[in-house]
Amino acid sequence: MKYKDIYALDLFKTHEEKVRMAIRVYQAKLFIREAINAWLGTGEEPILEVNVAPSHWKGESVLLSTQFLIHNSGMNPLDALLFIDWAIRDDAGAIDALETWAKYRSTPFQVKITEDMWKKIDPEVLREYEKLRQERIGKLKVLEDAYQLIKEEDLTHRREGE
Repeated sequence: MKYKDIYALDLFKTHEEKVRMAIRVYQAKLFIREAINAWLGTGEEPILEVNVAPSHWKGESVLLSTQFLIHNSGMNPLDALLFIDWAIRDDAGAIDALETWAKYRSTPFQVKITEDMWKKIDPEVLREYEKLRQERIGKLKVLEDAYQLIKEEDLTHRREGE
């Protein structure tokens, strides 16, 4: 799997989101990457379950499954697999995030800025916005450069624990 595979998914709106997701996939555990590859290859919903036991739960654990995350939490298969990867790495953080999401589940509020609205914005604010946008483009370029150093075989043949 390479960046082009993630880019082709149409799960993400911006180029930056696609690059970040490709890097997240690269950093995932080997069995997670294999499950992603299988899902991309067959289109079948991934079936994966892990037990996580956050230390603040005093010995209790929770079973996380891709089916729960996809059907009950509304995640797409890629997000579900990467969430499980996160839960393995930071079980307390992932479980807390899932609990918070379940408690406050809502769609984000977004405003589409029209051309007329742009004309009414203070020029100083527009300059600051452009400066921030250029910084973001620079950061994205650094991410893309780092990703280009990754060899195709590194994505599927990197050993666990590296």
